[in-house]
Amino acid sequence: MLISIVIPTYNRRDSVAHCVKSLSHQTLSPELFEIIVVIDGSTDGSIESLSALKLSCTSHYIEQKNLGQAAARNAGIQAAKGQYILFVDDDFLCESHLLEEHLVKHSSQDIVVVGPISRDRHDHSLPAFAIDREIRPFYDGLGPGLHPLTWLPPNSSLPRASLLAVGGYDESFSSAREDTELGLRLAERGMQIVYAPNATVRQRYLKSASELVSGAALFGYNDVRLLRMRPNYLPHCNLSRLDHGPWWKRSLRNLIAILPISPEPLLAVAYWFVEKAKEIGFLREAGIRLLNLRRYIVWLRAAVRQAGRFESLLALVEDTRSRTHR
Repeated sequence: MLISIVIPTYNRRDSVAHCVKSLSHQTLSPELFEIIVVIDGSTDGSIESLSALKLSCTSHYIEQKNLGQAAARNAGIQAAKGQYILFVDDDFLCESHLLEEHLVKHSSQDIVVVGPISRDRHDHSLPAFAIDREIRPFYDGLGPGLHPLTWLPPNSSLPRASLLAVGGYDESFSSAREDTELGLRLAERGMQIVYAPNATVRQRYLKSASELVSGAALFGYNDVRLLRMRPNYLPHCNLSRLDHGPWWKRSLRNLIAILPISPEPLLAVAYWFVEKAKEIGFLREAGIRLLNLRRYIVWLRAAVRQAGRFESLLALVEDTRSRTHR
């Protein structure tokens, strides 16, 4: 077996079935790859839907209780028989040449091959636009040659042996920053990114705006945890910019952090009205900005709670910066 595709899923029966079907029609010979879906506590009939699929390649469907993406991916790594592992999300639609484009880039054991994620052209939701805008600079910054490894995004492939050598994902990070924490450990072993621009997947983003906003809290908690664990994370996270910018931005951050009640629900009301008219260009732009501001508020307040106080969070950033610059 040359490559194993690992897909974690939770209560996305139809989406994961479409993803698996798109992967089953690869230009790579079917005996060279396998599809492993880890069903992370789903109660929507995912296992029955997947079991009914007629596929030309080998497939395995693993059921476990709901433990989060990190644990689901670890289960897939353990079950995999391929020399390489490709991580795919359950809301991806994969091009037929995806596996060949990944494999052709694997020239050594120290390589992580990363392919681009594009917004599905039929997906006009504001969360889809917001996420696309967030991740686009990362892919735009990748070109020929080697690049530093700072996180392990979906649509990444690497040797299974490398994952086993570092112990896989840290399951205490559950479903936020687990890919960054693992990426930093892999980078410490000398692994680097090679970009495969033709290894494309399309994403139909399934999270609602409210899910995206509420999920920002876990990223805030885990950003502080990860910074405490790994000071080399500082240049790559938003925490490094808390004490930057003009005075009014710094004052606004401080106000958001110390207010007894979050201003996010007020912005949610404004977002609701704007979202109704998202087809109008300038209102769509306003909606994306409002959504990202809501996420930022929830993220920042969660990071402050994890640190104890806003001043403690700033002190952590400054102390980490001083230690890494020695």
